[in-house]
Amino acid sequence: MFARHRDIAFADVTQITGYHIGCCRYCYGIGHAYQWRTQREYEEALHEAIRENDKTGKAARLPSNAGGTGFSPNLPPHDECPECNGRGIPEIVFKDTRFMTEAEKAVFAGVEVTKEGIKYRLNDQVASLNALGKDLGMFKTTHEVTGKDGAPTEPQTVVRIIKIPAKVPEPVTVRPMPDEDAQKPVLR
Repeated sequence: MFARHRDIAFADVTQITGYHIGCCRYCYGIGHAYQWRTQREYEEALHEAIRENDKTGKAARLPSNAGGTGFSPNLPPHDECPECNGRGIPEIVFKDTRFMTEAEKAVFAGVEVTKEGIKYRLNDQVASLNALGKDLGMFKTTHEVTGKDGAPTEPQTVVRIIKIPAKVPEPVTVRPMPDEDAQKPVLR
């Protein structure tokens, strides 16, 4: 149980879930025009607009490829982007549970699908820190039966600070280098 509490208490939850801010579609487009991911994405949007024009009989506006292709939401926002003003697009990201380490799996408590979206549940790291402290004897509870004027008192928790020494490295043994001349065979 100690190892599980240790893993939960010291897990880095930023490796499991986070709040990332990436660029918008205009940040890195040519001249800050809308940028497509791929040429295929642009062509699909173009064909969809043409189909819509044919269906309605109206000449609707066709998408432009002026911003080019190559959009990646993983890039940081461009400071001079006129569309997002350098603020980018915020996104909540979750790590694929198949690729979590054992420590990350210990703090991970499950996934919940709510009407607001997906929610990762995490085990309580503070509770695990407290459990570790108790296991290590860092908390001592004292019970005083009577207080001033004989009135009963509440138990108090006293925190003891225990210094745990760092692991002392093994001493290094220094050996002299072998003398090369002494190792050469003597020829007669």
